[in-house]
Amino acid sequence: MNSELIQQIKLLPNQITLLRIFCFPVLWVLALAHLPKIFAAVLIFVGMTDIFDGYFARKMKIACEFGAKFDSFADSIFAVSIIFWLWILLPGFFAKHIMAIVLLFALYLLKIFLSFAKFGKMPHYHTYLAKFTTITSYVFASHALLFAPSILFFYFVAIIIIVSNSEHIFLILTSHKIDSDKKSAFE
Repeated sequence: MNSELIQQIKLLPNQITLLRIFCFPVLWVLALAHLPKIFAAVLIFVGMTDIFDGYFARKMKIACEFGAKFDSFADSIFAVSIIFWLWILLPGFFAKHIMAIVLLFALYLLKIFLSFAKFGKMPHYHTYLAKFTTITSYVFASHALLFAPSILFFYFVAIIIIVSNSEHIFLILTSHKIDSDKKSAFE
């Protein structure tokens, strides 16, 4: 590792993101072991790290491109994995709503495809809507695992995911570069 990368990793917000990434294999083990309550507890912790890494970066005035990309990488591995985790832990719910889940995932993949086609890299927007989507997704998954899946809550989150991904697609199509500091398509 080069010294600049090591210095970036040493920053508190990036250490929080790294902690979130370290939870990734733990969540896989918990899902495969069918331990939904413990999984939900770790997922809640992961959700908190997702909130606090950006909060501390802004508060400490050390937000940087590396941190934005690192956070987006962590977000991406969790966004894809949550589908499989819910399939493992809530197979009945997953099966009943497979078409909606596939459509949401297809929209996510379309966003990534368009970004790679236009910019040659993953999109890493941190819009208000994306943050709200992340929080509501963590809350939905945790609630579903601790109590029971709510169909109304699921479709509420699905609508938010559609709007958020549509905003990202709009930004990709109308921008000349990916601006991770962009807070909204209306900015």
